[in-house]
Amino acid sequence: MKEVLISEAPIALYQLLKFESMVNSGGEAKFVISEGQVIVNGEVEIKTNFIRPVTAKTGVLRCEARPIHIGKRLATVEGYLRDGKGRLVAHGTSTCSIFKVGIA
Repeated sequence: MKEVLISEAPIALYQLLKFESMVNSGGEAKFVISEGQVIVNGEVEIKTNFIRPVTAKTGVLRCEARPIHIGKRLATVEGYLRDGKGRLVAHGTSTCSIFKVGIA
């Protein structure tokens, strides 16, 4: 297992794979990610877009999420974060690995 220290702003997973020469192209990165060959904290990939700042004055936040696709090995979900006035604060998607959990 190779560990990589990231000291700058967030970086997309495919960019990291290319930067560290783990793949040769963005297409190859997309393939290995979609095949579940790259996992970060149980998540194959996560993308978050922040639309506006959140402060103490923002008030209550509400998150809505729904599955986009559920397969045998991977699931993709999307989520939306809204403030008390219903304005979009952030949105994102995540592709997660599906694990079978056994009871000992």
